[in-house]
Amino acid sequence: PELAATCRFLMIGGRNTSFDRDLESLLHQLNRPNLAVLPATDAPLSYYRAADLFVCSSYEESLPRVIMEAMAACVPILSTDVHGIRDLLPDQNHAVLMPPGNSQAVCDGLCCMLSNPSQATLRTAAARDRVVTHFNAATLLPRHVALAACVASNRS
Repeated sequence: PELAATCRFLMIGGRNTSFDRDLESLLHQLNRPNLAVLPATDAPLSYYRAADLFVCSSYEESLPRVIMEAMAACVPILSTDVHGIRDLLPDQNHAVLMPPGNSQAVCDGLCCMLSNPSQATLRTAAARDRVVTHFNAATLLPRHVALAACVASNRS
């Protein structure tokens, strides 16, 4: 709690939905002024640049763009180890990975990474290199075209 009190936690991407209104109500009840939900933005780069840590606590993902953006921006990542994310972050050399649904692992990961910022940034270069090398348009688009052509030819 002492470490958390020194931090500001932002969730970017809020909209006017019942989920968002329930979340805002919950945050108000918790009386944690350092927790905030900010509206969705077309320019998230400034948030990545300002972030000390990016956290993704999904139970399920396909290939999340937000993880790729954090990787490209060299933000240390704490994420659940679920399919899709594992494709982007294959091991602990790229991010701190935790089991989904494990609140204690989230707390431990936050404490470790926020208490040791230099240690947290060790993985950022490997993560950035991976996303730039393997998940760029020049690499992926020809693969998508080849896959579509293969599927189309098998339907004929």
